[in-house]
Amino acid sequence: CDLISEDEKNQVKRLIQTMNPTAQLIESVHSAVPIDRVLGTGLFSMTDAETHDGWLKEARIGEHTPETLEYGISSFTYRARKPF
Repeated sequence: CDLISEDEKNQVKRLIQTMNPTAQLIESVHSAVPIDRVLGTGLFSMTDAETHDGWLKEARIGEHTPETLEYGISSFTYRARKPF
C-alpha cells in the first residue's frame, strides 16, 4: 500500500471484494508479506467453490470473460537495449 493513495487502495479493495467476497486482504509495503499468510493457509475449499454460480463457467471454453476486459486490468513491458 506504499505506492497508491488511500482512495486508490479503497477502490482496489472494493474490486477484490467484488471478485472474491471471502478473500483475506493483506496490505503490504514493498510487497513484504509473512509467508504463512499466503501458503498453507487451508482457506480454499472445493466444496465452497462449487457453490458459486460461475465456478464451472470459468472452466468451459468460450464462456470465460478475461479479467482484462471484465475489470479493466492492463499491463505493459518496457524493454530497452541500454539501461536508464
